[in-house]
Amino acid sequence: AVVIRYSTVADSPMSPFHATINMRLSLFSRALGRAYLAYCGEEQLQAIVTRCSASDDPECVLARDPVALDQLIRHVRAAGYAIRDRGVEPRNSNTIAMPILVGGEVRASIGITYFTSAIRSRAALQQCIDGLRATAAGISGEIERLQHSEADLAAAPAP
Repeated sequence: AVVIRYSTVADSPMSPFHATINMRLSLFSRALGRAYLAYCGEEQLQAIVTRCSASDDPECVLARDPVALDQLIRHVRAAGYAIRDRGVEPRNSNTIAMPILVGGEVRASIGITYFTSAIRSRAALQQCIDGLRATAAGISGEIERLQHSEADLAAAPAP
């Protein structure tokens, strides 16, 4: 599962949820999990699949279907983002999520959830995707910048 660590849900008077911090979401059916899973290294992916394939959780069914899982991963990587499985609740909204990559490795995912009745055109959806892509890239870049700063400080001679 992925665990939500930051959310603006509490700031929205229209959210279907009142709080999402520490909410656990499936790696296989939820957008945040799918965005993370699709960019895992092969070893990490296999460990996750092995662990989850024994689960009877209906949201883990893809862990037992290697062909469908491979198709999902290919689709997410080609698109650059993941969406929630249409069969899970709440069905009046959807989520778009993207990975936060640092040094080519997935470290987290970021997403935006919207009411499907509010985003009806492809152009409006594309605006959300473009904004989320810019945000994910900005976060990735800032993490890399901070890591380099820490490395520079550690390598600097003591005063």
